[in-house]
Amino acid sequence: MDHTIHTERLKLRTMSSTFLAASLDGNHADWQTIRFEQLENAPNWAPWLTRLIELKDEQQIIGVIGFHRPPGGEWLDEFAPGGVEFGYTIYAAWRRQGFAFEAASNLIQWAT
Repeated sequence: MDHTIHTERLKLRTMSSTFLAASLDGNHADWQTIRFEQLENAPNWAPWLTRLIELKDEQQIIGVIGFHRPPGGEWLDEFAPGGVEFGYTIYAAWRRQGFAFEAASNLIQWAT
């Protein structure tokens, strides 16, 4: 099933464990290893984990965005039962153009 989120200028695309495994080349970030392990153990979490931020017209990856896990992490129970935690990175060349806001607001809308 395709879980891509389409916005005006972007596609927020899920990453498979196969894709993440191919990107684990020794220069990866810790989040890549964590997400790979999560996907290997729970493939159905894919829509809730890290997504590529792609410019629709250029088919260019400009960053990543996603949740740390599906809703309901035990560390959130005290403050926001059933809540989620997310993060994002927009690569330097693409910053200050509204892409983070566009991606984040659409991801939150999807989650809601």
